Amino acid sequence: MSTPITATAILSAYVAGGAGFLGTSPLYSSSLSNTNGAPPGSAVLATGFNSISVPSTANGVVIVPPSGSATALTLKGVTGDTGLPIAPSAPFYWNFTAAGAQATIGILAGAAVTVTLIWV
Repeated sequence: MSTPITATAILSAYVAGGAGFLGTSPLYSSSLSNTNGAPPGSAVLATGFNSISVPSTANGVVIVPPSGSATALTLKGVTGDTGLPIAPSAPFYWNFTAAGAQATIGILAGAAVTVTLIWV
């Protein structure tokens, strides 16, 4: 049995300046830490719908597509829904409602692509 890892994801939003903002402190900051986390991994997505198993201890995930990718990615609940388009080359940060609440993640890929999955 592998030893759980501690995973922490931090998201901060800054404004560089203008409209009265100095840009020295975040307008928004969020942190999610899991001392029972699963190690990061990757998923090789085929063109079309892909179902990815979520580790039972995961409280969230950061989906990291390849830098510079132009492959369309859509987060899906099931194959028939419209889904939520996510940026093809920028990380997507998703907090689950609770550990174990999400059994799978569905991603519709416009072409074959490998994404990094950082389980939090």
